[in-house]
Amino acid sequence: MEGILFLWLAWGYWLYCTFLMQKNKARTLQSAAVLTIIICSSLSLQLGAFHVTGALLLIWIISMISASAGGLHYTLTFPALVLALTLASSGLRLFELCDPVWFVVSGVQLASAIAAVCSNYFGKSLQEKLSVYGMSMIQGEVLYSLLIHRLNPEGVIGSLAFLDPFFAGGAFIVLWSAFNIYVVNMESWLERTWKEREG
Repeated sequence: MEGILFLWLAWGYWLYCTFLMQKNKARTLQSAAVLTIIICSSLSLQLGAFHVTGALLLIWIISMISASAGGLHYTLTFPALVLALTLASSGLRLFELCDPVWFVVSGVQLASAIAAVCSNYFGKSLQEKLSVYGMSMIQGEVLYSLLIHRLNPEGVIGSLAFLDPFFAGGAFIVLWSAFNIYVVNMESWLERTWKEREG
């Protein structure tokens, strides 16, 4: 069933924001944003000849605001990485369309995995990683839809079939960053314990 992974991950993150995070402005904004994304996932807007889900537009706007708030647009690597991952995402899906025998998983899942790993590797902060991932995957989806519009004029940009692997890749980035923080904290704790035993 399309959209089940997206809904599980989105509701899970909303529960985390609502009940487990410290009460502050960031928590309120994140829980409101996730709830709005869930609500907008069933809405479809018509922009010219294209149907775009409200969730896709909202995530793209959040990614742009996050990138500009972090000052990421001033660096040269940020737009270069976003452009490269955008072209890779849409190119991979076009290759799957032309020659589907090469793929064991769908092109969206593979593009999402590649974008998540590259964002994790090249991004410095969690904000930068998620901004790069969100912007590149969404722009790749839009570029792919523009290129195949003649073949599929009724297609929806940002459908639930896209949001499933998209949110799975985002969850991978968040969990990997949390694991890195855990490893750094464990390493410093072990260092302190070792020095206390020696001294």
